[in-house]
Amino acid sequence: MNLKSIFLTAVISGIWLSQGHAQTNIFPATGNVGIGMTNPVYQIDVRKASENNLWEKIVQYTVSDAPNESLTIANGTAINGRFIPWIQASRTYNDDFALGIGASVPETSDVGIMPMVRFDARRSSGPLVNRPLFSWGSYESNYMTMNAKGNLGIGTDNPQQKLSVKGKIQAEEIKVTTTATEWPDYVFEEDYQLNSLKELETFVKSNKHLPDMPTAKEVEQDGVQLGEMIKKLLKNNEELTLHVISLQKQIDELKKESK
Repeated sequence: MNLKSIFLTAVISGIWLSQGHAQTNIFPATGNVGIGMTNPVYQIDVRKASENNLWEKIVQYTVSDAPNESLTIANGTAINGRFIPWIQASRTYNDDFALGIGASVPETSDVGIMPMVRFDARRSSGPLVNRPLFSWGSYESNYMTMNAKGNLGIGTDNPQQKLSVKGKIQAEEIKVTTTATEWPDYVFEEDYQLNSLKELETFVKSNKHLPDMPTAKEVEQDGVQLGEMIKKLLKNNEELTLHVISLQKQIDELKKESK
């Protein structure tokens, strides 16, 4: 046996039987690589000898001078590829699992502001400005998008509000909140200046809609704010209620006079 053969045998034996059989690394004729096991099924097959510690590290990838770098599996051009991003996890106070993707390790107790799962899209210099944070779709068609401002769009790629939906919404209940001072109970105050029915008639003939209500063209262009529209409708309804009460009083007086 020549010197090269002896050296190669020693290297292979050292890899296979490293650390007194404490770890088995094998390179069989199939071309599969086995780490921690003797019969690799996949091209790279890594297995632990024991599961006593479920939080033990199996593979660690570290770039000391670039902590935000990711593990990349690139294509032939070495430009685009598949990335294993900055993923961190922690063991919580009751042995549950917390996961952070692009974010700090989630908090390890049930007290705090960090969620159990957190996604954090960012640039190296700060938060995203123009690109969306997340996008869900199928075959290059987006169904739901969250932009850099945190606005969520369903059926639209450009949400302008915290929730923008292009399409119909079905719900069992929708709750709209407002302040007490804006709710039109003030219509029933003694000092409220109620327009007469004659003034209301003049306004309707001139504008073709009730006071304080948007025109049909405005609704078509800008839509309506649900909470604001409810308040305006209620205000008109309360004013009409006052007119009905006043008319009923006049009717009662006429009945008395006719007797």
